[in-house]
Amino acid sequence: CTTSCLTAKCGDGLLHDKGNGGEGCDDGNGSNTDACPDGVNGSCQPADCGDGFVWAGKEGCDDQNSNNHDACLNSCVAASCGDGVVHNKGGGTEMCDDNNTTAGDGCNATCKREKTWCCAGEPSACVEGPFMIGADNLGLSIPDGQAPTAACASYMFAQKGCGPVSDVDVVMGVTHSRLGELGVWATHPAGSNSETLLNFNSDLSDLNSGYPITFDDSAATSAGNMGVGIGDTDVVCKYDHICDYHPDPGSLVNYDSMSPAGNWQLCVGDTTSGTVGTLQEVRFIITTQ
Repeated sequence: CTTSCLTAKCGDGLLHDKGNGGEGCDDGNGSNTDACPDGVNGSCQPADCGDGFVWAGKEGCDDQNSNNHDACLNSCVAASCGDGVVHNKGGGTEMCDDNNTTAGDGCNATCKREKTWCCAGEPSACVEGPFMIGADNLGLSIPDGQAPTAACASYMFAQKGCGPVSDVDVVMGVTHSRLGELGVWATHPAGSNSETLLNFNSDLSDLNSGYPITFDDSAATSAGNMGVGIGDTDVVCKYDHICDYHPDPGSLVNYDSMSPAGNWQLCVGDTTSGTVGTLQEVRFIITTQ
């Protein structure tokens, strides 16, 4: 109760900080946009970022929450492309924010991720693809005549902040004296998308891991014709100089628009006993949107 016997209230210009009072300020001007919000539903506490009142000249916004990815940053500055914070909540459409508005560095002038780049973190760090995962010198024995039991190698695509797949090529280094006995298939991390790249084409030519084969949907020659035109003991790629093949009967294009994240697997199986081989090299070359 004030000295004029009126009930104390926020905005009366009197600092009610005794008894049950909890005011930290009261400048009596009825404004919620200055250093002491004491207008309608004001707090009569010193203005501070996060109190829900926009302090004119000091704050650009104040949404009274701790979400740093909506339209108002935790610093009470309006979110904008180039501020280093990814505005992707509350109507925000940023995919990245690398603390600048320069195009060509992975995150463009409107904070959209550029094609073939992956951007993660705040500020966003962007890395340009394509991305290669895999290894050589594997020395994996291909089970002789036991397909679909196969030699398989799996590799994790761990790059963060990427778009969907736009292209996949597969490099395979195998040593085997009868390529026609072999079946080759790739499996997407989702596990349900297995594509046959080479399907026991009956050719008797050789494969040698020193001359790896690349499966590429844009290649001119079908994997079904691998080894055609060279001798039974000749090595594919070494003797015919054809090292790139488009998968047959499967297609790597079926991975387009899928997430690249997770374990990619390549398997090589042998249908006929009597010849042994090894899987020496596997590489997935992945480009993202």
